[in-house]
Amino acid sequence: MKTILVSMMSLGMLLTVACAQPQQPNVMENPEVGAIKTVIQQFSKAGDQRDVAALKNLLHENYRVIFNRAFGSDAMQIMDKATYVQLIEAGKIGGDQRKVEIVSVDVEEHIASVKVIQTSEKAIFRSYMILAKDANQQWKLVSDTPWAKFLE
Repeated sequence: MKTILVSMMSLGMLLTVACAQPQQPNVMENPEVGAIKTVIQQFSKAGDQRDVAALKNLLHENYRVIFNRAFGSDAMQIMDKATYVQLIEAGKIGGDQRKVEIVSVDVEEHIASVKVIQTSEKAIFRSYMILAKDANQQWKLVSDTPWAKFLE
């Protein structure tokens, strides 16, 4: 009788512990995630190398950088693709060698949201990037909403 009681208590504790643990879904990674990560890596590399041709190919025609309250300002600054590319080409931004960490990727068919941390010797950027898959099945960056901290 004592053995049955101990066994039942043990089983009860195991079930309690098992039920208390969050269950991780057994879901395979969306095959688009690899392509999206590649675009993010290419975007970072193109900025680091100031490769305007590559950037033009990776950015959607309506691409925007949205800096909200950047560097102590209370304003929201929105930069379009043409301005962004001009600043890269003029050497006013970009040119750093950044380490890219893709924190998360959320994909819904032909749109994706990506959290990215880019770190260089000069700055840290924590960005939320939105990508869209165009009619040619190519992922394009639509927006980048970064938080930035300069280290110098």
